[in-house]
Amino acid sequence: MKRIFLLFGMLITAVIVYSQESSVVKAPNQNLLDHSIFFIGDLGEANNVKANLSMLQLQMNEVGKKGTLVFLGNTISKEYAKEEIEDINLGDQNLLELLDIAKGFEGEFVFMPGEKEWNQGHKHGWEAILNLETYIEDYIGKGDVFLPSGGCPGPVEIELTDDVVLLVIDSQWWLHAADKPEAECGLENSSDFLIMINDALKRNKNKKIVFAAHHPMYSAGKHGGNFPFPGPVALYRKLFGTPQDFAYPFYKQMRYMGRKLNESYDNIISVSAHDNSLQFTEKDQSFYVVSGSGSKSDYVSKKKMDFAVSEIGFSKLNFYSNNEVWIELWSVGENGNEAPKAIFRQKLYTKKILSKEDLAHKYKNIDFSDSTITIAASEMYETDSKSKRKLLGNNYRKEWATPITVPVFDIGTEKGGLKILKRGGGQQTRSLRLEAKNGKQYVLRSVEKYTEKAIPPGLRGTFAAEIVQDGISNSYPYAAIAVPKLANAAGVYHTNPKIVYVPDDPRLGIYQEDFKNELYLYEERPKGDMSDEPSFGNANDVWGTDKLIERRLKDAEVQIDETAVLRARLFDVFLNDWDRHDDQWRWAIFNKDDKKIARPIPRDRDQVFFYSDGSLTYLMRRKWAMPKFQVFDSIVENVVGLGFNARYFDRNFLQSKTKSDWLKMAEELKLSITDEIIETAIKDLPQEVYKISGKELESKLIARRDQLPKLASDFYDFLAKSVDVVGTNENEDFDAKWDEDGNLKVEVRRLSKKGKKKEKLFERKFLKSETEEVRIYGLSGKDKFDIKGKNINGVKLKIVGGKGKDKYDLENTKRQNIAIYDKSKTKVKGDGAFKNKLSKNPNVNVYNRKSYKYDIVSPAANLNYVSDDGLILGAGVNIKKQNFRKEPYGSMHKFLVNYAFMYPSIEFKYSGEMIDVFKGLDLLTNINYNTPNFQGYYYGLGNETENPESDDNKYNRIRMGNTEIQLQLRKQIGAKQSISFGPFFQQLELKATADRFVTDFTNPDNDLNPLTDFDTRKYVGVSANYILDTRDSKVVPSRGIYWSNSWKFYRGLEKNDHNFQKMETDLRFYASLGRPQRSIIALRVGVAHNTSGYSFYQANKLGLGSNLRGYRRDRFAGDDIVYQNTDYRFRLAKFRSYFFGGEMGLLAFNDFGRVWLDGEDSDKWHHGYGGGFWISPFKLMVITANYGMSEEENIFSLEFKYMF
Repeated sequence: MKRIFLLFGMLITAVIVYSQESSVVKAPNQNLLDHSIFFIGDLGEANNVKANLSMLQLQMNEVGKKGTLVFLGNTISKEYAKEEIEDINLGDQNLLELLDIAKGFEGEFVFMPGEKEWNQGHKHGWEAILNLETYIEDYIGKGDVFLPSGGCPGPVEIELTDDVVLLVIDSQWWLHAADKPEAECGLENSSDFLIMINDALKRNKNKKIVFAAHHPMYSAGKHGGNFPFPGPVALYRKLFGTPQDFAYPFYKQMRYMGRKLNESYDNIISVSAHDNSLQFTEKDQSFYVVSGSGSKSDYVSKKKMDFAVSEIGFSKLNFYSNNEVWIELWSVGENGNEAPKAIFRQKLYTKKILSKEDLAHKYKNIDFSDSTITIAASEMYETDSKSKRKLLGNNYRKEWATPITVPVFDIGTEKGGLKILKRGGGQQTRSLRLEAKNGKQYVLRSVEKYTEKAIPPGLRGTFAAEIVQDGISNSYPYAAIAVPKLANAAGVYHTNPKIVYVPDDPRLGIYQEDFKNELYLYEERPKGDMSDEPSFGNANDVWGTDKLIERRLKDAEVQIDETAVLRARLFDVFLNDWDRHDDQWRWAIFNKDDKKIARPIPRDRDQVFFYSDGSLTYLMRRKWAMPKFQVFDSIVENVVGLGFNARYFDRNFLQSKTKSDWLKMAEELKLSITDEIIETAIKDLPQEVYKISGKELESKLIARRDQLPKLASDFYDFLAKSVDVVGTNENEDFDAKWDEDGNLKVEVRRLSKKGKKKEKLFERKFLKSETEEVRIYGLSGKDKFDIKGKNINGVKLKIVGGKGKDKYDLENTKRQNIAIYDKSKTKVKGDGAFKNKLSKNPNVNVYNRKSYKYDIVSPAANLNYVSDDGLILGAGVNIKKQNFRKEPYGSMHKFLVNYAFMYPSIEFKYSGEMIDVFKGLDLLTNINYNTPNFQGYYYGLGNETENPESDDNKYNRIRMGNTEIQLQLRKQIGAKQSISFGPFFQQLELKATADRFVTDFTNPDNDLNPLTDFDTRKYVGVSANYILDTRDSKVVPSRGIYWSNSWKFYRGLEKNDHNFQKMETDLRFYASLGRPQRSIIALRVGVAHNTSGYSFYQANKLGLGSNLRGYRRDRFAGDDIVYQNTDYRFRLAKFRSYFFGGEMGLLAFNDFGRVWLDGEDSDKWHHGYGGGFWISPFKLMVITANYGMSEEENIFSLEFKYMF
C-alpha cells in the first residue's frame, strides 16, 4: 500500500512540474506515432530517481500499448549487488518500486542486465543472474521480460511493429571473466555470438533496427577514459582501465567488433547505458545513444559527442507512420530536482520497408522436390602421400570421397514448407534450425566440417590448420544413419537422420551462400510436446540439460531416470561416441503422479565410429594430451578418456548407480544388440560406402559389444573414486553412516515443513574398496544432516550445507573422516568430531557442478639460447593433482633436467606447489642443482672495473657449483598479488680455473683471497617475497604492472661464511599506444642492496640478459645497483606461413644503470642502447635478436624472451 501511495504521489508531482520544453526541435505530429521505446539505465540510486520516474511514467501512460520500456542494466542498487548471491534480489525497495512501474505498464517491458546484476562481474555472477531472472519474472508476471534469458548473450529479436525490431544483447557476457554459459546458449565461443548478431542484422536489414546493450560502443564519460581533471586514477583508467572501461582489452575488442558490425549496415540505432549521462552521436551512418543517468549523473566530455550532458534523465525513440524515426533526450537536471524537459530532439532517418508479399513473390516458381543428385561428401581428404597417411592415418578417406546418391532438399515442400528460425552454434558444423507450420522443429547439420573456428587465430592458415582439417577424415561421414536401429535394440531414444543435398536455393535467404550445394544430415529436433514421436518415448515435453538441472535443483519433483542414463552412456561407449557434452543431450519429460521423470535423448552423433591409425593421432590420445580422441576399434584402449567430454554429465546423472547396476546393464545390452541387428543397422549406410567398410564396422561393433561388461567395470571404477550427492533447494534429510568395514551408506529423504521424513530420493552404499570420497551438497532449504560412525580409514565425507538454515547431528564420528563447509554460525550437535570448515565467506556454500578436473601427468621440455652460454635443452615431467576446492589445482610438481652444450653442464630443477595446505597458505618448494662449470662472469667489484679482454669473454668466466633448497608459505591476495616467506639452504662452490681472472692474482682488480674465496660456502636463511602482477600476458605483455620485491637473510654455516642480507625491488610498467597492441611501451626500474659480508659471486650485478644491454653479462658488481630500462616494441605485421603464424616487429631500447661499492668514489652511469627484431610465433613465445651498443663494446644477443 505504501508503494501505491508513493507512485500516486510521483504521478501528481510529475503533472504539476511537467514544464515547457527548452529550445529544441519541435516534435512531429503525435497522431502519426506508431511506437515509442523508452530507455533508462543505472537506476540503482534510490535518492535521485523519483522525479525522473515521474516524468517517465507520465509519458509511458500517454503511449500505452504503443510503447516499450527498456531498463538498460545496473538497475539493482550497489549495496544489494554486494550481498550474498541469494539475497541480491531481496529487500531492494528501490528495485521493487521500479518493477511496480513496469508491472503496471500496458506496453512491452524488457529488463536487461549490466555488470551489477552479474555480481559486479565477479565469481558466481551467472548464478546471480539466474536468481534475479526468476525473481523478476515471477514478480512481474508477464513471461520472459528478463532478456536475454539464462545468462546467455543473445541476441534476442523483439518485433515491436511490422517494421521495428529491437535486438537485445547482454554485453556483460562478453566481458565476464568468470563462469558463464556458452554451449547452453548454442555457442562455442564469442565468434559464434558475433555470427548470431550478424545473422540477426541480416534478417532484419529491411526493418528499422534498434540495438540495445548495457555497454556503449561510443561514450565521452569516465568509462570512455574522460575525466574532469588529470591524475593517477584518470591516467590508469585511460591507459589500462578496469574490465568495465574502454581501455580494457576485452572491452576494446568488443567495441571494435561491435562497430565493425554496425558499419556494415545503415541506420542502426545502438542504445546503451553504463556511463551516467545522456549522450548522442552519429558515426558511419549509424547512431549511438547513451542513456545511463536514470538515477545519478557523472562527468561527460561535451566535445567528443554530437550532444552530451551530465544530467539525470532518459532517452526515447519515436517511430512514425510516415516512416520517420526520431530521438528525444529528457532531463530533470544534474541532481534530479529540476522541472522535466526535452533537452534534445532530432530526426534520425526515414525508411520504408519492403512488404512480405514483395519478398515472397521472388520465390514463387522454385521447386526441387523429387530430385536426386550423386555427390561425394568431400574430396579434400583423398591423398596418395604415404608419409601423410602414416602420420595422419588412412582413416575414412575413401568413404568421404565416394559419391553417393541422395535426395535434394526442398525447403518449400518438405513437411508442408519449413521456415528457418536461426543458425545453430558449433565450432565445426554448419547447422540451421527449421520449423514446420505445425510447430515441429527440424535441423540441418552439414556432413562436412569446418575447423577454422576451432583453431586459435595464430594457427589458422598453417600446417596445424591443415592437420586439424584433415582430422575430419577420422569421422565416418554417415555414421549417424546407422544409429537408430542400434538405439532401438538398446532401448535408447534417438533422432532419425537422413542424408540430403541442399541446393543453391534463394529461399535460404541470408543463409544461401553459407549453406548451398552440400550434403546435410536432416533430422527432428526434440522440443516441446513429442507425444507423437515413438523414438523420443512419446514424451509429454522435452527439456535441455540446463533447464533440467535448474528444475532438478529447484525441487525434488523432477527426478532423473538414472537407469536410462546408464543405458545411454554404455551405448555411447559401444559406439565410441566421445563427444557427449551437456548440449549433446535433450531430456524426454514424463508426467507420473506428481513427479516429472526425465530420460535422456542423445543427439548429434557426428563422432560415432571415430577412427585413425596415424602416428600423430596415437600421440594425441595419450592421457596427458587429448585422451577423448579414442578410436573405434575392436579393443578399447582407454574408456575413461572416451568419457572426457561427458565428465560433468556423468557425475551429475549417475550418482546412485552401483557396480552391480553397471554390470547388469552391460549384460542387458550384450543380449539386446544381436549380430543380426548390427548387420541390419550398418546396411542402412549408403550402399556405395558400405561396400568399402561395412563388414569391418560390423566386426568391430560385435567385438565392442562383447567387451561391454569389462568396459563398464573400468568406467565405473573411475567414476566411483569421488561421488557428488546433490540435494535440492527444498528441505531434505541426509543420513550417512559408516559400517565397521569403513563403507559409507548415504540416504536422502524429503522433509515436510514440520521436519518429518517423507519419500526417499537417494540411497547408495559406497564401498571403501571403490570410493575415496563422497561430497554431499545440501543447497538451499532447511536441511538436516545425521552422521554416524567412527571408522577412521573409511570413505571420506565432505558436507557443503548450502544457503539454508541447516542442522547437524554427529554421533561418534572422527575428525579424519568428515569435513563440514557451512556458514560460520552453523550449530553442530552431538559428540562427533569433524574438520571445521565453517566460514563467513558466502562462497563456502557454493555448488559448482563443473568443478571436476582430471589429474594430469605430462612431459615437459625446455629450449633456450643465450649468446654467452649457447644452446640449452631440457626435458622433464609435470604432475598436476586435483583436490577438493583447490584452485587452480591441488598440487603441481615440475621436474626438469637442462643440458648446456657450449660448456657441458647439467642443471636439475624441481618446483612444487601445494595449494591451501594451512588456513589459505600454499606451500612452495624449489630445488636447484648445477654441476660446476662455466656459468658466470666476474670483472671485479665496483662501478668502473676494466674489461681487459673484451674480445674474449672466456677470461672472465667462472666455474661454480650450486645447490639450493627453498621452502615458502604463500598467501594469495586476490588474483593479482601474493606474499611468500620461508627458509632456504644454499651451498656454493667456486672452482679455481687456470688462466682466468679469478685466479690471476696479479690483476689489480682481482681482490680475491686464494686461501678462503675458493672454499665451499654453506648458508641457511629466511626469504620473503611480495609480487603484484596485473600483466595481460606473462610472455608478451601489452598492458599492466609487474612489481617484485624480495628479501633474503643469509646465515653462514662455515668458518669463513659471513652473514648478510639481500634486498631487491623490480617494477615494470606496460602500456599499448594507439591501435590496440600495435605499439607497446615497456618501462622498468630496479634497485638491489646487499649488506656487508657477501662473497663476490653474491654481489648485485648489471649486464646483458638481466638489466643492462650493450655490456657483457654480469659486467658490473657491487653492494648496490640501480637500473632503468625502456623498450619501445612496434608490431610491423601479423603473419601466417605454412609452418606457423604470429606477429613480428622492431624493438628499440635504452638502458641506464650503475653500481655502488663501499669505499669507491664514482659518479658514472652506464648507458646501453640499441635495437632489434622480435618474432612471436602463435603469441606463445618470443624470440628476440638485439644489437646493443655502449661506450665499451657492441654486442649481438639472441634470446627466447624479452629482457623484461
